[in-house]
Amino acid sequence: MKNFDLKNVQILELESKYINDILNIEKQLKIHILSKQNVISQLNNPHFKCFIALYEEQVIAYTYFSYIDDIELEAIAVKKDFQRLHVATLLLNTIFDFANKQKIKNIFLEVRKSNVKAINLYTKNGFKKINIRKNYYTDNYEDAIIFQKQIRN
Repeated sequence: MKNFDLKNVQILELESKYINDILNIEKQLKIHILSKQNVISQLNNPHFKCFIALYEEQVIAYTYFSYIDDIELEAIAVKKDFQRLHVATLLLNTIFDFANKQKIKNIFLEVRKSNVKAINLYTKNGFKKINIRKNYYTDNYEDAIIFQKQIRN
């Protein structure tokens, strides 16, 4: 992406006007994590957060997670044209800040064993592999790797 400057990316909490934008990111990436109904119902859930990355008036990425005592990171998705430009790291840092403010101790996530880009992102940002769920994904029986990042003791 020519002339892209990470400093011009705004991180905002999801508002209903951006729901179709995050669903379009999923469509572009050929993934299905969220449904429109699910997002709408979760917007008022006090244990659900979704942040978007906005660049030049367009949603270029999102992350969402649930939390109570710990965070369960459900997704980080970045439009193809903006991948490898540190947008996902910016979203992770937003989650880390949120966790610190909420006094959350741990962040957990699972990732497909074949998703090397995501695994590299998480390990670079302090996540440790803690378990493997054999044959976890029902579409192809791929293993899921469980990661944890400790935020505080």
